[in-house]
Parts: sequence; structure tokens; C-alpha cells
Amino acid sequence: MDYHLFENTKQIAADSQGAIKNRLELEKERLLSGKRPEHLFQNPQQNKALKLLAAFFAVMLILTVVSRTATAMAIAEVSVETSKAGILTQRYTLSGIIAS
Repeated sequence: MDYHLFENTKQIAADSQGAIKNRLELEKERLLSGKRPEHLFQNPQQNKALKLLAAFFAVMLILTVVSRTATAMAIAEVSVETSKAGILTQRYTLSGIIAS
């Protein structure tokens, strides 16, 4: 059974290579004759979908850049110093009026 699978795989590979060669010959003839290539999407609905997809990715790219810029601006800057020996103290100095 494995031998037949191997032979089928070889046949499929040979067929696909033949199809590729035929396609290359057709493209070569088309280029030599000066014809313009056919559009990849013939259907107007496909063209519209492609344009919408391209617009979506463009908007996503712009929003990604804006988001990363905003995030970079919002991140707090922290400075680090070496530790010192001593006692931790907390002192608050406030000014105000207490009314009752």
C-alpha cells in the first residue's frame, strides 16, 4: 500500500511540473506578443472586495502606529538608584485650615 502511495505522489508531482511548464510557455508567448496580462480578479465584486481589504489593512497600520505612539507617550519614566543603608521614613507636610 505504501508503494502505491509513493507512486501516486510521484505522478502528481510530474503532472504539476508539466502544468507549470505549460503555464510558463503561455506566459512567455504572451509577453513576446506584447499583450497585457489579464486581471487577476475579473469580477467587479472581487475588485471592490480587494480594495476594501487593502483599505482595511491601511487603516489597521495607521491605527497601530497611532496606538504605539500614544502608549509610548503615556508610559511613566522611572529612575533607579542604588540602595542605601538607613531607616525608611515617611513624612508629609500639609498646609490647610480645619473648620468645624
